[in-house]
Amino acid sequence: MNKLLAGTLAVGVIVTSIWAGVKEVYVGSRPNGVPYYVVNCTNGNHYHSIHQENDGYWHRGAGLSNMGDRYKGLSINEVADKLCN
Repeated sequence: MNKLLAGTLAVGVIVTSIWAGVKEVYVGSRPNGVPYYVVNCTNGNHYHSIHQENDGYWHRGAGLSNMGDRYKGLSINEVADKLCN
C-alpha cells in the first residue's frame, strides 16, 4: 500500500511539473523607478523581487543575485515562462 501511494504521489509531482505554467506576472514595487516583478506559477511556485539591470541581466531577491546568461536580454514574460516551466 505504501509503495502504491508513493508511486502515485511521484507521478502526480511529475505531471504537475510538466503542466506548470505562468499564472500571473505583476510589478510588486518600483524602487528608484526600477520595476521589481513578482511571478506566480500554476504549480504554486512563487518568485519575487525580480528585476533587470542595465546590462541586460536579470536579478532575484534582495541580495541582487544574478540569474545568469540563460535569462540575459529576455523580456519579463520570457523570464517568467522559464522560471515556471
